[in-house]
Amino acid sequence: MGTWGPGISSNDTYADAYDEFMELYHQGLEPSDISHRLIAENQETILDEDDAPNFWFALAMAQWECKSLDPDLLARVTELIRFGTDLARWKELGGSDADLKKRSLALEKFLSKIQTEKKTPKARKKKVIREAIFEKGDCFVFRLADGTYGGAIVLESEKQTEHGRSLLAVSRLSEATKPSIKDLLESEVLVLNYQKWEDHPCIFWYYSPKPETGIQDKQQVELIGKTDINLNYDEDDAQFGSVFNLIGWTKEVLEDQLDWEKTHQKPALTLQMKSYVKKRFWKFW
Repeated sequence: MGTWGPGISSNDTYADAYDEFMELYHQGLEPSDISHRLIAENQETILDEDDAPNFWFALAMAQWECKSLDPDLLARVTELIRFGTDLARWKELGGSDADLKKRSLALEKFLSKIQTEKKTPKARKKKVIREAIFEKGDCFVFRLADGTYGGAIVLESEKQTEHGRSLLAVSRLSEATKPSIKDLLESEVLVLNYQKWEDHPCIFWYYSPKPETGIQDKQQVELIGKTDINLNYDEDDAQFGSVFNLIGWTKEVLEDQLDWEKTHQKPALTLQMKSYVKKRFWKFW
């Protein structure tokens, strides 16, 4: 969980959940359907005592703005605030007295706001056509907290669509020197088995909710070139998840998985990056 302040929305968990809700809302989905979808897709966060309150706060704010706040959700959020659950979490994580006071004020202000019914629902935005910020075949690297390099390959890129998504496959690499395109192609795809993950390939659709967000995300990685990809991926393929925070998610899952493997077994599943990049042609002679 990345937190940059005591405000209700000043953390990655809240920002990601709220942005995804609004992205789907502006696509025309009903708030209740969006809520069910987000809850189903964010079970890992919901089961995390540190992150769960921020997820519920984001969902409550989004529902309130759309004039569809679920009474059960309001009761859950009220309990988190009134019983001091969220403040206790902040204190356990080392929050200063000043931050705890600011957080307390932010929580009370937030609760007061959503307890007052909104007069009109948030207007849906006009559909916007976007381009993906990456090209199919792009290979990029990024620095991890320990100074090593991780990397990923763009398997698919949408053109002139509502989402402008890029399908990314994250490598298991964590190298002291910058990996080459060959290194990425010869590497394994990162497979997650830490915490609640069960041998889950780290391949996902990256959404850039706003053009400026996409530009900022792209500036945090280094493109090292391009490779040919002769496989096509269906944008409606449900096997791949989706994220809105490119570098935060990509770095976090790689670092968390590698840390997990220091004291736990590696995933049983092994996937070669090449198998997602190039179709295998057989020769007969």
